Amino acid sequence: MSLQNLFKEIESFEFGARVGVASGFRTFGSIVCNQSEVKQLRDCIEDGSAYRKLWERAVEICNRPIDQNYENPWDISIAAYLTVIQDYNPDEGQILAQIIAEDTPNLFWARKVALVILSPEIQKQSDIEQIKQLLQSTGSIIEKHEKIARLKGENFNVFRLLGVEDKEVKLHSRFIAELLNPKGSHDQKTEFLKMFLEQVVKPLTPDSLPEESKTKVDQEYYISPKDIDGENSTGGRIDIFITDGTRHISIENKIGEGEGEYQVTRYCNYKRDSNLVLYLTPCGTEPSTVKAYPISYRKHILRWLESCHKHCTDLPGLGGTIKQYIDTIKKLTGGLTMQKMNENLEKLMSKKIEAAHAIYSNYESLLEKTVEKFVQEVKEEIEQGTISPNNWKINSNDGNGLRIRNTQWVEEDLRKPQNKDHHIEIGWEWHKKNAKSEPFYSIVAHKKHFDRDKIKEKLDGIEKLLEPHLKNGLWPFWTSTEEADFQDPNQLKTLWNKKERIQLAQDIARKLIELMDFCDDKLLQ
Repeated sequence: MSLQNLFKEIESFEFGARVGVASGFRTFGSIVCNQSEVKQLRDCIEDGSAYRKLWERAVEICNRPIDQNYENPWDISIAAYLTVIQDYNPDEGQILAQIIAEDTPNLFWARKVALVILSPEIQKQSDIEQIKQLLQSTGSIIEKHEKIARLKGENFNVFRLLGVEDKEVKLHSRFIAELLNPKGSHDQKTEFLKMFLEQVVKPLTPDSLPEESKTKVDQEYYISPKDIDGENSTGGRIDIFITDGTRHISIENKIGEGEGEYQVTRYCNYKRDSNLVLYLTPCGTEPSTVKAYPISYRKHILRWLESCHKHCTDLPGLGGTIKQYIDTIKKLTGGLTMQKMNENLEKLMSKKIEAAHAIYSNYESLLEKTVEKFVQEVKEEIEQGTISPNNWKINSNDGNGLRIRNTQWVEEDLRKPQNKDHHIEIGWEWHKKNAKSEPFYSIVAHKKHFDRDKIKEKLDGIEKLLEPHLKNGLWPFWTSTEEADFQDPNQLKTLWNKKERIQLAQDIARKLIELMDFCDDKLLQ
């Protein structure tokens, strides 16, 4: 089709009728660009002379006189020409957009296109307003449901007050094992165990039920030293071990952390012909091996606990404690009022999905920068409180905490041969990037490089500072801390409150300086 015929088609009533059905700006843009006449026009103006004719035509139409009482009859044609010109020559597109926005009357679609071209900030400001509205609406929903939670008494929870509601070993494994134990302090003998076997185990494999009257329940059951050998790996400690001496059930409990190295495989290889391995997570995450069965707090444990609670109708003390634990599990898995709140938030975000995506995309970056700033503040507090800062090396562990050592420490007798480049360090870190795990203090000295027995002897007494004291291959001494546990929303808010953040940095610095002084006493000549 010739250029003149394309002009005639694009300026026709029929073209305007096809494109004018658009319900919104984005739809309009898509419809315009997909018209065959517009596609042909794009191809045609690859010839420079044809482009000049298009430019002159667009300017001429913009200056045509119109009846001011009606919309501009060339509105859609001008919008189409502007779209093509902007793609071909953005500088001249800006000029044409200026003419349209300031001098051409009674336009609708063409003016919208012109304003977007002239001022990208307009769309940006619109997006920012959407984000502001989403944040404001989100705040209102959270405030509403927090009020509901207060009225229902959901905020009072003994496990939360004790700071253990998300502690895998200190609360969840211990509480579940106690209920399952026929000799537990609940004095209900095998009642809770019977319900668990019937409701959780039997639907999975009815042939693996231990005999209730002979059953023993252990927590942190030690099977053997760890031996990592792929699918033949063995050893470790099973979180909850149920056995009648012949049939066994192993429960690996995971709240926030993932599996250890071949962890579930190691448990599956223990008494493999008579051991049912259950992999317990908040929402039923699949284990690394098909030999284990996934179960969830949300479905299996909650249903069992509800049955335990019903059993305790005449036992208000026991029943009340189980009810508190049920509330804890519901919060952990998005239950209670939080579940309704999440539903409302999902509805809101689905209506403003672009704003929600913008917030999501920027949150991780914001959190990373803020955590790095906080780590730097802890470092500065240590440097201000240290008598001889020149001897100390305080390094950020990729923004994930701090590693600290004194260059004057005497370590030669503690190292294994050929490991002179390795040093003992004091650690304050999170297991996961962006503080997405529980923080911990530690002594860093890998067992490959240091003699653990000598370190234990040299640092005798450090357990009092790192209590309860745990250990693994990298850390001969370590203990978790609730300070700076930013998985807790209440602590997370501290990062954006300067006064509270500095106070927290000072508290952590004092603890680290205490460890530094202790190690100085033990490791300096």
